[in-house]
Amino acid sequence: ERHVASLKPSSRKDYRRVVERLLIPAWSGADVGEIGRAEILELLDKEEDRAPASARLTFAIMRRLFGFAAERGLIERSPCEALRGPAVPKSRDRVLSDDEIRLFWQATEGMGLPFGPALQFLLLTGQRREEVGGMQWGELDMARGVWTIPASRAKNGQAHEVDLAPAGAAILEAQPRLGDFVFTSGGDKPLQGWSKAKARLDSVMAAAPEAEGLETPAGWRVHDLRRTWGAHLLWNHGLLPSSVMAFGGWEDWETFREHYLGEMSPKAMDRERAKVDWMGAGETDDEAP
Repeated sequence: ERHVASLKPSSRKDYRRVVERLLIPAWSGADVGEIGRAEILELLDKEEDRAPASARLTFAIMRRLFGFAAERGLIERSPCEALRGPAVPKSRDRVLSDDEIRLFWQATEGMGLPFGPALQFLLLTGQRREEVGGMQWGELDMARGVWTIPASRAKNGQAHEVDLAPAGAAILEAQPRLGDFVFTSGGDKPLQGWSKAKARLDSVMAAAPEAEGLETPAGWRVHDLRRTWGAHLLWNHGLLPSSVMAFGGWEDWETFREHYLGEMSPKAMDRERAKVDWMGAGETDDEAP
């Protein structure tokens, strides 16, 4: 707890999630000095088979925790010292095309409650799946057109206000009030079952006549809706990266830059070139600098 308390809120949440979901179930009752490389590798191998990115995060957290224990004299040396972490997961840059967005919207129109409107709301607002799935009526101020994600549920540990465009507000107003939660099956718990809903959506999109000729219309994840939202604001609407980060609740500039600024659409690149005549996009008598 002393080590975790020194971290920023988002890191504290990651630490507690890894410790509670993985480390305690695996090593409950074991003395910290009894945990060696074999035990660590066994846990990491299982997690890497399930989710490679999570395995890398788990190793980073274990390395710091065991390092802290060694500094405090609780163990002689960290068992992570001679270990290599899992391979860096390949960065994703999947952004849905305009055709795929049209297919997505048509397919979600026919899905019904609660996943159809929940998926549409994800694309319209660019917020995270867990935050939308856990949305409660008490977080909404429809008069102001604002949804406030409380710090306790925000990934970065800071309360975040989301402006509701008319289309997003209309989706919320159409939801039945079954309980505290907006997108829910029974009203008493957050929305669950995203994987099954996504598989059903993939089937509908792939079977649509409009999907013919499109390359792997189902080759995307739910989180890619957030990336698509951010990319379209940057590429097609010309918003400043700082504005998109604020609207989407990002605080990590390096991550945002990697996923959203690593590549730009051809239209966006043409627009950028047009701003500087000497790059060849326009006619000018001025010499290049």
